[in-house]
Amino acid sequence: MAATDTGPLVSIVIDNYNYARFLGLSIDSALAQTYPRVEVVVVDDGSTDESVAVATAYGDRIRLVAKANGGQASALNAGFDACTGDIVVFLDSDDELYPEAAAELVAAWQPGAAKAHWRLDEVDADGTPVGRTNPPAAARLGSGEVRESLLRTGRYTTPVMSGNAYSRAALQEVLPIPEERFRRTADGYLTAVAALVGPVVAVERSLGAYRRHGANGWASSSIDARAIGGHVERELARYDELEKAAAVRGLDMEPDVGMRDQSGLRSRLASFRLDRAAHPAPGDRRSRLVLAGVRSMLASPEAGPRTKAAFAVWFVLVGYAPLPVARTLITWLYVPASRPSRRPR
Repeated sequence: MAATDTGPLVSIVIDNYNYARFLGLSIDSALAQTYPRVEVVVVDDGSTDESVAVATAYGDRIRLVAKANGGQASALNAGFDACTGDIVVFLDSDDELYPEAAAELVAAWQPGAAKAHWRLDEVDADGTPVGRTNPPAAARLGSGEVRESLLRTGRYTTPVMSGNAYSRAALQEVLPIPEERFRRTADGYLTAVAALVGPVVAVERSLGAYRRHGANGWASSSIDARAIGGHVERELARYDELEKAAAVRGLDMEPDVGMRDQSGLRSRLASFRLDRAAHPAPGDRRSRLVLAGVRSMLASPEAGPRTKAAFAVWFVLVGYAPLPVARTLITWLYVPASRPSRRPR
């Protein structure tokens, strides 16, 4: 589609909770789009900082929804109810879109697509690029019909929330997001279930910035076993919701799909090793997780030989090395800043 005054309306829905220090930057990036048909909706999920004041200062340039705290899924549900766009982007309030993002999204959009996605440049708290993208540059973004991968492994390559856009029709099919199950990482539900509705469009360049600042996702300075366990619990919920959505559409998902999901298996093994008593999948066994992880990694059509070998070794060492060694390897995986720096020769 061409980016014209008669093109599709793009809604940028910013979900926020206590990120007043970043919210203005996120709103500014949404308002700075070069594409002419954009609306900006900000959903504040019961913040206790100055977030509402920051958003209110933009007046009628945005639509503000201030609600009681209910978690990320509830904020996304409320944002969709408040927006009117044909294409909807959910933007985390600590992330930003580049000015041409909406224009490139509309130009790449295909009739009948359920969603589109693009890479994001990772930046630090100050907005300085750290030299990585999400997903990594070596990983091919899912494109076209990704159902086979979803039904077989529970996953396809896609970015974090701010790198995705959805057709209104697809969202009408898959919303509301179950709010209690996805108080966090609600994008995991959306990226999976929406891709069952129709094909995915891949834009193979970075259209925004994903901020890693020590308070979001796995980007803290150390690994928290409870946080990883919570992530595993939400992954199990995602598999369950994906299976339900597949069944509604007459699609069959592989049994125990989590045992084929290399990314999910990494966090699952990490949770098992760090705090077995609190691990949310009590039926898991160390040997099964390690074997499944190695098999899923070696079978990956997207990873190169070196990546396959590195992660196969990671699974074995995290599974069987002494706990201090396993903890270090887990930390290196989830906290990139903790990795030993490479010294030039």
